[in-house]
Amino acid sequence: MVGLLTAIRLLMVGIGDSGFLQLGIGLAFVLGLMLIRAVLTQKTVWLDFGIQSVAILIFWVTFFALGVVNIVTVFQLVVQYICLLGTFYLALKLIYQDNELMVVLSRNASHDYLTGLLNQRMYEADFRQQLAVAKQKATPLSLIAFDIDYFKDINDHHGHDAGNQVLVEVATIIKQISRSYQSGSRLYRVGGEEFNLVLPNLDQKSAERVALRCCQMVSHSGIQYHGAKIPVTLSAGISDFTKGDTQIIDLYLRADRNLYLSKQRGRNRVTVNGTTMVADQ
Repeated sequence: MVGLLTAIRLLMVGIGDSGFLQLGIGLAFVLGLMLIRAVLTQKTVWLDFGIQSVAILIFWVTFFALGVVNIVTVFQLVVQYICLLGTFYLALKLIYQDNELMVVLSRNASHDYLTGLLNQRMYEADFRQQLAVAKQKATPLSLIAFDIDYFKDINDHHGHDAGNQVLVEVATIIKQISRSYQSGSRLYRVGGEEFNLVLPNLDQKSAERVALRCCQMVSHSGIQYHGAKIPVTLSAGISDFTKGDTQIIDLYLRADRNLYLSKQRGRNRVTVNGTTMVADQ
């Protein structure tokens, strides 16, 4: 590419004194190379083209402002320009790629790779913050612990790919329903088939309605995998903030205890303070 640019520039010396014509040819040539690269690599090149076009503009403005006419000097300036442009371009591209990598690493550190939900690490950090707010402002705060019923059987009978699809679709259902009740709700994948839903500013009765609706929608969803309908149900346990709660583990243990009762009493159920409701009733 460097050789082609140099040859084109030297050929353009014979075109005449029309700087705008030479500038147009230069920009068209670079755009052509970028489009060819886009076709070959299937990647966007508009950033590349923009950077190089700005550099070309700066070069030509400087060139004509200095009134350089000696062909030897022109050749030297062209070579220097190409070297500087290459260095500048590569440096910017490395910075851009590093930024992209940092974004990916940051997201992987905070999100579950499969469902895209926030992970256990973020659950602990966020829930701790929400608990502090609830204590300070005396506002409601609820936690729902969900678990997919018989998930191991789904993997054993339909395969792990089917199990992954079930996880993704269940996560989507819970997220959609919870946000229709509470826009500030946050859903986390905290285990293989376990999800925690944090509901700031929502009391126990409201959380109960959310949990029941989620369980009902999942059981009626009819998740399809390769033409086969996979029956899926959820169990849930609920806890809400009380004055005696000092740590997030206090709420979690109550929610987890209620979830255990939902499982023990037949699954596809929601339990609050030891009282269990069948989701489909």
